Amino acid sequence: MKKKLFIITPCSRKKNLKVVFKSINFNDNIEWIIVYDAKKIEKKIFSHNKIKEFAFFDEKSKHGNSQRNFAIDYLRKKKDLNFFIYFLDDDNILHKDFQKFVNKLEYKKIYTFDQDKMCKMYLNKKFQFVKVIRGNKPLPGKIDTAQFLSDFSLIKNIKFKTLKNGDDCDGRYIQKCVSKNKKKYRYISKILCHYNYLNRKNFASKILELKNFINFSC
Repeated sequence: MKKKLFIITPCSRKKNLKVVFKSINFNDNIEWIIVYDAKKIEKKIFSHNKIKEFAFFDEKSKHGNSQRNFAIDYLRKKKDLNFFIYFLDDDNILHKDFQKFVNKLEYKKIYTFDQDKMCKMYLNKKFQFVKVIRGNKPLPGKIDTAQFLSDFSLIKNIKFKTLKNGDDCDGRYIQKCVSKNKKKYRYISKILCHYNYLNRKNFASKILELKNFINFSC
């Protein structure tokens, strides 16, 4: 049986959404909730029975956390809470194996997994190039929101901190979810998400354009 999944996307970069859309297989038991930053975006762009679009703004919030909390409140109103939730930022796409992975999971569980990083980051007291970040440490500074998936009924009362200058709200949210459900937590040693995928691809394409321009000019 295909598991029920709700994807939550806080959005301030509307131009990316059509690419994100193409990565989602709506033939599965899936719905996509997009919550726009209402200060930047108000107009909806989709007409699809499995996509819900909202606009919300909180001046005290940063990094889409109030938009995520808005979606959590929306889902809490459902009578049947037997489904998974996943937070997909507007600079990412779903990993090619992600939906197959979800359909193999058990309800009443929380999962973390590995991430395709491919960038420099501050790690072990120095900046270094990292290919993969493991999801086996659900702690602030050690994990990204895209590495986390949960049965919603286990975490329905947990929210993201929305302080504008708060540090690593994503990691703290995951840490709290896991700490309250230790016996139901599972780590999967498998790459199932990308880090800042669209920004990374856009950056790479700009570098390629620049190289081609320089070669042509010479």
